[in-house]
Amino acid sequence: MENRVFEAKIKNVMTDNMYDRVIANKRKGKLDSNRLYKVATGAETVFKQKQERKGKHYNVVLLIDQSGSMHCDWGREDKIDLCADLTSYIAKVLDRNSVNIAIIGFNNEIREYKSFEKKIKTQAEVRKALIYDVKRGKDNKYGHSTLHCNHDYDALETAYKLLGKKKGTNLLMVFSDGRPSCDGGGYYCGNVYDQNKHQVSEIRKLINANRNVKTIGIGIDCREVAAIYDNHVVADEDSTKENFDQLFKVGIVNILKKEIKRQ
Repeated sequence: MENRVFEAKIKNVMTDNMYDRVIANKRKGKLDSNRLYKVATGAETVFKQKQERKGKHYNVVLLIDQSGSMHCDWGREDKIDLCADLTSYIAKVLDRNSVNIAIIGFNNEIREYKSFEKKIKTQAEVRKALIYDVKRGKDNKYGHSTLHCNHDYDALETAYKLLGKKKGTNLLMVFSDGRPSCDGGGYYCGNVYDQNKHQVSEIRKLINANRNVKTIGIGIDCREVAAIYDNHVVADEDSTKENFDQLFKVGIVNILKKEIKRQ
């Protein structure tokens, strides 16, 4: 996953707004030596001012599907291995560029692996934690495995609440291999859950209600992500491990270029 070109592109996209700009033709400010010739004509707009760009502070939540289906072979590796490689690397790259990062995993429970306030762990530690909770599984408070459900609605809601407290440009990147699901409070889940939340229409309503956050769907072996998220990158069943890295690197950079505009 290490790629200097990819890292350089991400840096260029994320830091573009971080630089202030100088505006000429002002009536006050610092004297603009390039416009001194205008003084003789009586012009007053011979000053320049430094203007701070808007939206130059970024907050990003990486939201990772940890349902049991992520522990399935795809090419030579499980999907969770590929996903953990990708998300832990993106977290490292963004962190290097002074972007605030939070990492959350979800199935029928929600786990916070990194809050905005905590310093990021090493890439290897993040990757190991994400994989462990899928391959080994964890029991919920009812003593049942947490791997059988995808409570996407609750996970998205949690991420939006975290981002709602942050100033700046907020992004949510959702990595998933399936649509929202739940066994309806049966044996595996152990709690009563609103089945309406698993409708794509309800998920889209939630996304639309949080337009202040730029939401991006990253589909791993899942075309359905395209039906949920307007902004998406998808590696479906026709993709291979060999083109996985390149597909996501190009797709993610292109979406970030589109969503993060100079202000």
